[in-house]
Amino acid sequence: MAEAVDSAARNVVVFLRDNAQRSLTPPRLDYDQAFQAHGFATRFVPVLATTTSPTPSSLKVLLSSREHDFRGLIVTSARGVAAFVAAAKDSGPTQDAWLPKPIWVVGNATAGAARKIGFTDIRGESSGDAERLADVIIADADAARSISDVQTPSATEISRGRCGWLFLAGDKARDMLPSKLHAAGVCFEKHEAYATSGSLTFAADLAACFAALPRVTAGLPPPVWVVFFSPSGVDLALPELKNQQERSGRALRWSSIGPATSARLVELGEQVAAEARKPCAEEMLAAILHATATDVPL
Repeated sequence: MAEAVDSAARNVVVFLRDNAQRSLTPPRLDYDQAFQAHGFATRFVPVLATTTSPTPSSLKVLLSSREHDFRGLIVTSARGVAAFVAAAKDSGPTQDAWLPKPIWVVGNATAGAARKIGFTDIRGESSGDAERLADVIIADADAARSISDVQTPSATEISRGRCGWLFLAGDKARDMLPSKLHAAGVCFEKHEAYATSGSLTFAADLAACFAALPRVTAGLPPPVWVVFFSPSGVDLALPELKNQQERSGRALRWSSIGPATSARLVELGEQVAAEARKPCAEEMLAAILHATATDVPL
């Protein structure tokens, strides 16, 4: 049975992710700490499950045989870092060859994952999303006068080691970053390093989450905040969230980790009440606190 609580503890935030995915970059707070410190009750319901690439050996071969072909890596999530570790873990020399290279990342969580395994030249941490990361990479290429004369590297150019960056992408990665890099003539090669799919237990986990929401003894309960972390998470979670909203009678407010996720919600006809300026707990908290105080969509 749901527990009755006073009004100070009735603000609930449901994060569509695993609570184990904590920030690895001090002094960043994880979502649990940041929101509980401001009186929110936190719930975590993973919507995505991650697997390695359908052909994981291909990444292993790529990393071990062509490390001299690339200046470094582009990784837009901690899952990409995990895929790198999985492919390089059995070969110390392979990992050692890549760790001194630059790695472009989106957000402090990805930067923290890269830093934890030994990368030191970490770039783009404050970019916030893949589109802005592309802009930073392009600006760096302009400054270094290293933009290729062609938009797409040929097989011959790749074989001669002229492909600048290795982009470890997921199967659902959007084309924004590759498209911008291609248009600017930045030389890179994209490799599908991991795949994401819907969690098989999401519907049951979400139902259990709503069943355990604090019971309000008087007046209307405040809206439940739901935080989306990716466009694919929106696609997978939204139908079931609508079902739970109808069953529970609780009002839900959508918040997102960044522009791409917000854009997907808007494409589906939803209103985004809060959007983090950067993909971290502090910025997500600030956006929700602002939206709660003003009670209007941002």
